[in-house]
Amino acid sequence: MTTTKRDILLACDPQAFWCAINTVYSIVLNVKNPELYRVTLVYHGNVADAERKLAEFDTPMELRVSKGLNTFAHIPACVRRLTTPTFTRLELSKHVPADCTRVLYLDIDTLVVNDIDELFTMPMETTVAVVRSRSHLNHPNIVHNVFNAGVMVIDYARWLATNVEAEYAKFMTAGVRSDEVTLNKVLNKDKTYISCAYNYRQCGLWCTLSEFAERELGGQQTIRIVHFQGRHKPWHNAGELVDLWRMYNDRNVNYERQDELLAATLPA
Repeated sequence: MTTTKRDILLACDPQAFWCAINTVYSIVLNVKNPELYRVTLVYHGNVADAERKLAEFDTPMELRVSKGLNTFAHIPACVRRLTTPTFTRLELSKHVPADCTRVLYLDIDTLVVNDIDELFTMPMETTVAVVRSRSHLNHPNIVHNVFNAGVMVIDYARWLATNVEAEYAKFMTAGVRSDEVTLNKVLNKDKTYISCAYNYRQCGLWCTLSEFAERELGGQQTIRIVHFQGRHKPWHNAGELVDLWRMYNDRNVNYERQDELLAATLPA
């Protein structure tokens, strides 16, 4: 009997390759049953170089490289300010394996710090499962129906059936300046919100930690994916959890220290 693969997709260019490798390393280290996983790196550079680097990982996990395309080179200059890998979500169907059923898209400024198997086994009745953007926490009586696209669980059959990529392309070609705004428009009524444990963003925390834990983690004290969102990145020695990033960057992960760092960001 063939086991359905747990697909993960991320994208980068040569300048950010080292960052993507850190994300892949975190996946290799922290998922249970790595043989069930298949990671696709969409690379806007020399594919052979990326394949050689991924081959250094000693893991039963399938690691593959897909050549990054430049499908949307014609879009307006105001949108082209975004890096080319940003548009991978516009052409996801050109990169995922043919037998894909569900895919987790990750930005490369993320680290998988605990098992994420639930993202592939939970029921899905919408095209995407995402984490609500944090800005609504600043105003407890206002709920913003907006999600962060840096971590997206995608039901691939629904993604194709609802023609998300074509709708996405219409907005971007028309000059919408943000791919995330575009995704929110296209998927406005076709998303399910999941725990912030799967997109834990320290940058821009506009409420107390206790409020955050109560409203967003829903009692889930185990952070699964850390997202270094925003301008202040740990590789610039700025922002929160710099020490956590350094452990993965140095390939010297101390799980006890990791637990201490993550626990320090949550209320007792």
